[in-house]
Amino acid sequence: MSQKEYLDLLRYYLRKLPDNVVEDIIADYEEHFRLGKEAGKSEGVISAELGSPIEIARDFKASEYQFTPREPGKTSSGSQVGKVLLLVLGLLVLSPVILTILSLVFAVFATVLSLIVAAVVSFFAIGSSLFLKGLGFATPWAQLNVSLHPLTQIFTSLACLCLGLLSLVIFLYFLKFIYSICKRIFVAIHWEIKKRRARR
Repeated sequence: MSQKEYLDLLRYYLRKLPDNVVEDIIADYEEHFRLGKEAGKSEGVISAELGSPIEIARDFKASEYQFTPREPGKTSSGSQVGKVLLLVLGLLVLSPVILTILSLVFAVFATVLSLIVAAVVSFFAIGSSLFLKGLGFATPWAQLNVSLHPLTQIFTSLACLCLGLLSLVIFLYFLKFIYSICKRIFVAIHWEIKKRRARR
């Protein structure tokens, strides 16, 4: 496998990681190829020695949350206090954004839930009113929609139910999208922290 093919495959398998992480990994493997060529090796030999791009990508993804182990004696109470202060300040700065996102999520969830509940309740109400009307009984809610044809009432309820379920699916995809963005930001920051620690 040529260097370009190898790096293109590696970049493809790492595509879900943040850009700064991918670029650092690619730069590292470009350096491996450069050193291998200087040693007189062919691109195919270097590729075989480095291993499969998909396995390398899996290893990086599996270790993306693992912190670099600290050497004994390097931990200090000052650094711990600094981290706590930084965390508190970060929460204070980001609290308006976090509250806005949480409010939006709650509002969408409440809307979706109310649509589904309203559709289910109206569907059963219409069904029971038609059944009781056929038996000769009158129900209070049967008089509310007397101007609508029974089939229209049923299809309206089904449409509301489908709309509620569709909204629920969209809401779940929205949550997944927010989660993926937060994960990418976390991985990018964590990667930069690990890089700085490694340079010390």
